[in-house]
Amino acid sequence: MPQRGSRHHEQRMPPALNIIALATFAASLSARALDPVLPHVADEFGVSIATAASFAAVYAFTFAIVQPVLGAAADLFGKARLMVGCLVLLGFANILGAMSTSFSLLFATRILAGSRLA
Repeated sequence: MPQRGSRHHEQRMPPALNIIALATFAASLSARALDPVLPHVADEFGVSIATAASFAAVYAFTFAIVQPVLGAAADLFGKARLMVGCLVLLGFANILGAMSTSFSLLFATRILAGSRLA
């Protein structure tokens, strides 16, 4: 007679859930992680704090504009495939932004980072 509760069955988390968790973490981190360093960004690039804050706002604006397009693309290409591609794009844009030597390049990388699904 089998014993109940004596062995725990391990359940693996579905791979799609891992991707969704990573995407959610990356989206929230990218959206708000730069706020504490805005004064440093302003000093580094010789712009006002208001101008430096615009690179945070352009991320959210681009994110909002691109969502309907990416929603339709997810139906065509598959949600998981598109999400992985968008995470790669986000990573690339953030690395490029970290290496920016001008405020214009930093601003452009934030636009690129905002144009992804997750």
